[in-house]
Amino acid sequence: MKLAAAYVRMSDADQDLSPEQQWAMIEEKAREDGYIVQGQHRFDDHGKSAWKKRVRRLGYERMMRQVREGRLTKAGVTKLYFWKLNRLARRQLTQLQALHELEQAGIEAAPVGESWPDNGKMRKIIQSITGVMDELYSDNLSEDVNRGMRHQASRGYWVFGLPPYGYLLAKDKPEDSPRLQPDPAMWPHLERLLEMRLVDCDGDRKIAERLTLERIPPPSRPGIKRARHAHTWRPKHVRNVLTNPVYAGVIPWRPKDPKTSKRTRDPETGEDVVEFLCQDAHAALFTIEQWR
Repeated sequence: MKLAAAYVRMSDADQDLSPEQQWAMIEEKAREDGYIVQGQHRFDDHGKSAWKKRVRRLGYERMMRQVREGRLTKAGVTKLYFWKLNRLARRQLTQLQALHELEQAGIEAAPVGESWPDNGKMRKIIQSITGVMDELYSDNLSEDVNRGMRHQASRGYWVFGLPPYGYLLAKDKPEDSPRLQPDPAMWPHLERLLEMRLVDCDGDRKIAERLTLERIPPPSRPGIKRARHAHTWRPKHVRNVLTNPVYAGVIPWRPKDPKTSKRTRDPETGEDVVEFLCQDAHAALFTIEQWR
């Protein structure tokens, strides 16, 4: 039996074939071709986007590293199976780079869920067209998701993941998106912080020191344990609360440049442009005038 490698990726269970389905089809196709995929030559990424630049796909990175280092070739692997080209990547440049590196290593790229012509030139043309179509699909999908999130935010729903410090997520109906509501355990701490600023006129550092001495728990990211300074407020914590328009009861929206996907900045101040999509969306710590 000849040796092959295989790569499986699923980013969204509602849109993609499950990893089990992809493995089953790959194994069946490999047997038909007279190949076997051994365990050490199986690579996968579950729940990982191939479109978002900041998302690391460790399975894909490990596979391509072995391709570049010649380790798969030395092991006798001559073919790489995958469901479709968009499993390798959603961006055309990344797709073409991967195909080029596979070709340089003497490993045939073998999609199971789509057909490529045997003619080398025609195959490269089809690969390029497929890459363009995959990239356009992902680009349009991102725009649709962004448009949907903006619409939900304009109705007062929270669509940005974890709630800010002092808030909880609550739904009007099970099928609805969540809204922000004050956390009864944490809200008094925010009111204490605001009192220090408005009544005592303390600065960020002084407020942080006083909150720490009063043993008020500071903001922290879930899942991250901090042995040192676990109960320490920092000036940035205070500043993040007082400069966040969410605490004025509004749902902010920071638009992005469609060409660069970076946040739009004000040409005069250099700061992010902030739009208020919905005011009085939830309980406020201070007024919008105080925030400004």
